[in-house]
Amino acid sequence: MCITDENLTTVEKELLKEVKSDCTKYTELILENNYTGVIDEKHIDEILGSLKVSFVTRRSLYMKEFMIGLSSYGLDEIIKSHPEECQPLFVHGGLENILPDADYLFSIMSPVYLSSGCSRRSVEEE
Repeated sequence: MCITDENLTTVEKELLKEVKSDCTKYTELILENNYTGVIDEKHIDEILGSLKVSFVTRRSLYMKEFMIGLSSYGLDEIIKSHPEECQPLFVHGGLENILPDADYLFSIMSPVYLSSGCSRRSVEEE
């Protein structure tokens, strides 16, 4: 698989630049994203490649889960058959400067949990 900058969000591109400038500073992030090799400047291409694959794979998984949730209500077929009409449903404000796609949708997804300490919080996180 050839992952280019087109496949990455702006945040992911910035993170990759930071990792490239000092990979040892991001050791924990690199390990969390399944890189198992040596973490040093000599292996930066392998590290960045591993991070790219991890980012795209995670986003793909989230989007598949999102579509499974939509299929519970039959909305997945509506979105597939009428994508242009459904775009405004997933965009804050107007469409003037935004091209809503999977990357945009992924970038605005953030869970809202009950407050810490609630017994239901652990259920929500699971």
